[in-house]
Amino acid sequence: MSVCRLDFWDVYDIRSDGHMFVIPVNGSTNQQNDAVMGRGLAFDAARRYPFLRTEFGKLLKQQQHVVRVLEDKQFLLFPVKYKWHETANVELIASSCRQISLLAKFWKYRVLYLPHVGCGNGGLDWKTDVRPVIEQYLTVPYVVIQPKWGRYGQDQIFSVSSSGQSFVWHWRCVLWVLQYEHYNWAISTWPAI
Repeated sequence: MSVCRLDFWDVYDIRSDGHMFVIPVNGSTNQQNDAVMGRGLAFDAARRYPFLRTEFGKLLKQQQHVVRVLEDKQFLLFPVKYKWHETANVELIASSCRQISLLAKFWKYRVLYLPHVGCGNGGLDWKTDVRPVIEQYLTVPYVVIQPKWGRYGQDQIFSVSSSGQSFVWHWRCVLWVLQYEHYNWAISTWPAI
């Protein structure tokens, strides 16, 4: 597992082909049949792309709690809650991971960018509740995007763990890697520095 400590949207804005971004969602719709995307990354995505609430709402009417692929925006809508006001559900997160692993057989994406699903507004703990489930069920290459200024502060912006080694990179180096080495930076073996 690779870990990236940057703002989700900063990474998304410099995306390229082969990248897919997870947006945690719930299964709720409002009276207009639009998806309820009122907090967290779902809210940010809906604010950036106003059509998203209506489009996802239509998909929810067909079938709830299923991972949805929006290829034009490189989004994977990842169910973490049954209803918007509930706590995130670990079994639903496991189901979403299994669905992604099955979908991966048919898609052209090389790397999945995954925020701490279910841990912000969902109320779960990353280390004890979600990370073990992700590691068990998600079989595609993925990069975990942690909150930018979490408990480590802004000095440790990026760390990668590969073969038991850890590296800390300055944010400009991270952006260079994302722009020029995007196709293998998350899954390659890193040389000793």
